[in-house]
Amino acid sequence: MQFTLKYTGRGDTSSTASKQTKKVEVPHNFNPYQTIVENQTTLDEKAPTQSALALVDPDRISGKVLGVEQGIIDETDLLDYDGTGLVKNLKPVNFEYKVKWANISGDVNNPYWVISGIDCFKDGVQFYNIY
Repeated sequence: MQFTLKYTGRGDTSSTASKQTKKVEVPHNFNPYQTIVENQTTLDEKAPTQSALALVDPDRISGKVLGVEQGIIDETDLLDYDGTGLVKNLKPVNFEYKVKWANISGDVNNPYWVISGIDCFKDGVQFYNIY
């Protein structure tokens, strides 16, 4: 199942996120939420008997910006990706999002729908997350 959401309100026009029109290749073992492994060398104060490093999966790529690693965006341009959020930069935008849902329960009588993908477009041109 999918639906299209069109947003034509105000947005931060200083953000360069919608200019990322080259898709990042995301390897199977990438974890965008896991911390930088090298920074996890001391004990966690909340769990002094367990090293924070023990909670990190060393087989996962973590603490990396894939867009930078793959040469899609320069590290110096990362701040511009999110924009400044200043009111003076809030101007009319024309975004469209195609939200895809999948029933992961496998049972049509007891569906369990989750978002399985979001395709993003600005003025009809698709853009991608840099992870």
